[in-house]
Amino acid sequence: MVCYRCGGVGHTSRDCSKPVNESLCFRCGQPGHMSRDCTSDVDVKDAPCFFCHQAGHRANNCPLAPPDTRQPCYRCGEEGHISRDCTNPRLPRSEQSCFHCHKTGHYARECPEVVENLRCNSCGMTGHIARRCPERIRTARMFYPCFRCGMQGHVARNCPNPRLPDEEQPCYICGEKGHLARDCKSEAPLIA
Repeated sequence: MVCYRCGGVGHTSRDCSKPVNESLCFRCGQPGHMSRDCTSDVDVKDAPCFFCHQAGHRANNCPLAPPDTRQPCYRCGEEGHISRDCTNPRLPRSEQSCFHCHKTGHYARECPEVVENLRCNSCGMTGHIARRCPERIRTARMFYPCFRCGMQGHVARNCPNPRLPDEEQPCYICGEKGHLARDCKSEAPLIA
């Protein structure tokens, strides 16, 4: 694995400690800006390799880079190009390699190595993201009204109170009274 920020081996640009202003643009190879801000009309294919600084290939397929840093195309599994430029038939899912760990059999979004290291922005724990945070969902349930009786502090399946009349039932999507979930105009779910 080669860092596209500093050209170093063993980490990605996301984990690079080198400041952005010292890094080279992935598109033109010049310092002082990132590729998304590049105004150069240099074709990305002609940009210099960050490992050997020669044009014609990318660092992940540099012939001078150690073999364990060369990455195969995620689409076909061959070296020498990336999936965006691939014209070969797609490998079956069981043979495609993950963007994160480079092992076969799963996609990056399902990568067990990534999930273990994810840090939740809501509770600070690892192993999940904020959208799936069990603490956030549990806490949210304490503040949103029960959909059966309208009281806070419990969920409908544990509700000890009698059911509200239909016109007083809160919507399952937005929490407001006066309409059912099937008629809700809100796009944001009550509990993410």
